[in-house]
Amino acid sequence: MKMSIDHELSEAEALKRIKKLLGETKKQYGDMVTDLKEKWQGNKGNFSFAARGYTISGTMVVSAGKVLLEGELPWTLNLMRGRIEKIIKERAKVLLK
Repeated sequence: MKMSIDHELSEAEALKRIKKLLGETKKQYGDMVTDLKEKWQGNKGNFSFAARGYTISGTMVVSAGKVLLEGELPWTLNLMRGRIEKIIKERAKVLLK
């Protein structure tokens, strides 16, 4: 799964908000999302987590005006790919507003 999400924030502000979101996800969805890991090197982050028995991993590159998201979905979730992408884009729109 590859996505490009446009925004109007600086790189630093967008990065700050995304890192905050990952921390909030741990708290808010701790019963469904486990083993959430993130590692950042500058504006590039690697992430992975388990949700309902599925492991999901990927990378994010945050820049001024754009976030690039690449993720590996288990093949069993490919039927839900469109819905997953829609949820991510809706959430990003609110987060990066």
